[in-house]
Amino acid sequence: MRKFVVRGDVEFELCAEGGHYVVRRTERKGGRVVMTETARGRRRDAEAVWLKIVQDSP
Repeated sequence: MRKFVVRGDVEFELCAEGGHYVVRRTERKGGRVVMTETARGRRRDAEAVWLKIVQDSP
């Protein structure tokens, strides 16, 4: 994991795995955990998604 941010019940992680980058979203709600990820790809693409998440933060 490279970067981590929490928005309420939702956690976002910017991760590097095997030379590819991914943004992982984990939501904890009602005792359930739902995890979704962007497609693995280039650093600049994942960081563009990450920047949108961080800029939209309160």
